[in-house]
Amino acid sequence: MLYKVKSSALFKGCSREAQNGSARAQHTLGYLYELGLGVRANIPEAMKWYLKAAEQGYPAAQTSVGLMYYNGGVVPRDCTAAAEWFRKAAEQGDSMGQYMLGLLYEHGEGVTQDKAEAARWYLEAAEQGNGDAQMSLAMMYENGDGVEQNDREAIRWYRKVIAHGDQAATVAEYSIQQILQKNKGKH
Repeated sequence: MLYKVKSSALFKGCSREAQNGSARAQHTLGYLYELGLGVRANIPEAMKWYLKAAEQGYPAAQTSVGLMYYNGGVVPRDCTAAAEWFRKAAEQGDSMGQYMLGLLYEHGEGVTQDKAEAARWYLEAAEQGNGDAQMSLAMMYENGDGVEQNDREAIRWYRKVIAHGDQAATVAEYSIQQILQKNKGKH
């Protein structure tokens, strides 16, 4: 019950600030609408508020708009539009925008496939602690995909993933063991 009361109060406070033009409050309001926190979930309303904040240059909102286009639903899936919004956020240092832009380059969705460019954006996000980007970068180093193959760098990035302790840690641990096993007879 306390959680519901706090969500409701947060919604009311954000609504006031968002109406007054605060990009941060607009983004938060979009998030509350998207997840149904303090208000009934309403994805079109979430998108409306994300766009208001994104158009003011708020990087997290630009990433949120990009995700809406990437996932489709309230708007038709449009990876080209997603890439444009992710780029705006990525160029301002938003690690999720950087990671998502890297993902689009890696798979050639909405942009021309360019694995070196994917690795560049993954590195930007990975250096900020984005675990998904760290995992993607580690795999690129392990396989020499978009970067020169480098087991040492792969292991370094896999270890950062392990330090996060999320579900990707198990895959990272396994990958390190595979690299070490492969290199056992080389020295």
